[in-house]
Amino acid sequence: MPERPKTKPTRVKLDFRGGGWVILLSLLLVAALLLWRVVPSIRAGRTPYSAALANDPANGFDLSTCLVPRDQLVAGMPRDTLLPLDNPRTVPADQIDALNKEFRRYLLPGDRVIGVVIAGQPRAYPLRVLAWHEICNDTLAESPIAVTYSPLCDSAVVFDRRVAGRDLHFAVSGLLYNSNLVMYDTAPAPPASRQMAPEAALSPPAPLPSPARPSSPASRWTRVAQTRLVAPLVAYLPAPQPAQEVASLWSQLQLRAIAGPAAARQVELTVLPAQVVYWADWKRQHPASTVVAPDPANFDRYRREPYSNYYGTGKPRYPVQPLPQDPALPYFTPVIAVDAANQRRVYPLPVIASHADAQGRWLTDHGNIRLQFDLREMPPNPPTVWVRLVHPDATPVRYVQSFWFAWHAMHPRDVLVTEQSCR
Repeated sequence: MPERPKTKPTRVKLDFRGGGWVILLSLLLVAALLLWRVVPSIRAGRTPYSAALANDPANGFDLSTCLVPRDQLVAGMPRDTLLPLDNPRTVPADQIDALNKEFRRYLLPGDRVIGVVIAGQPRAYPLRVLAWHEICNDTLAESPIAVTYSPLCDSAVVFDRRVAGRDLHFAVSGLLYNSNLVMYDTAPAPPASRQMAPEAALSPPAPLPSPARPSSPASRWTRVAQTRLVAPLVAYLPAPQPAQEVASLWSQLQLRAIAGPAAARQVELTVLPAQVVYWADWKRQHPASTVVAPDPANFDRYRREPYSNYYGTGKPRYPVQPLPQDPALPYFTPVIAVDAANQRRVYPLPVIASHADAQGRWLTDHGNIRLQFDLREMPPNPPTVWVRLVHPDATPVRYVQSFWFAWHAMHPRDVLVTEQSCR
């Protein structure tokens, strides 16, 4: 047979004329898709407490009168990295749907809020906002209050700011005690809050001026925090004031002063009744409620969940002593500490859930009074619990919600309600 002529193998050129642009475009699209999926999760895990610790372990505060072990008081970030909300603007509850349309998402039915009612005036404070401020110095029904939230232990407490004849103003010290928020008192609070008109609530703010560079930053994180975290807030929040030389430190979950002149006088804060509930439930119960309005300059930040990765770890990030030893109750188990009838008891959420009826309701005796727990679940959001006295008007009671590890560390002698004790 005659031999076939040899042919040279055809080479496919991956240039633009040979279709290489299709492969290149596909690779770029895949890379963009990966970035779109990965970057938000990375950003979501970044919290203000992800930064390096402050250079000064005391953050400039005088700890000579400290009432707690010094080795458990750590600097999680420099002082004033997070600014409190001071007398924030508010909108009526019926304007939230319009805000959600304007900003794509601000407050959804399953989002948790701290609900407060004073003198018949209800107000809601979204946790997605408080996670970036931790303290709100507000005035409701002419009463100065501090609405506080510590994301590291998911604890929410509302205090009366009137202490020894003065209206205190609280700010974030950057210190943590048992991985919990430590506040410090500053100059008196600015004037009372104003309610934002609906049209003002929907209007974007004027362009912000470029923030001035801090004159003497304590660290690189301070510079980053002031330019990326603090500066966008200047349109809606007053500039932070330097701490007074005689500032006192206050522990959120110990409910008292732990350093400074107030600690020397053993001053305790007055806890006010408040509920940590879903926005849909709060609005249904209080349709005339006002709501803390969003700061459009920080809207992208409010939509993020900066502590989601931390919650997935199941363990505290900073020193805690003593840690609970009961393996049946993980560290991050939500608990409700009820202070009523001259006694305080701690109700773990699993115990409440195991005794709740089909409607999520559980009635139980607490000393000589009867409590009503209403458990609500809207997955994937954390469950919430309403706590009331069993009266015709279902009067709210004073209670604090937090993770089990944090409350146990602060109050290890409190009575823990268990399955056995409920029999």
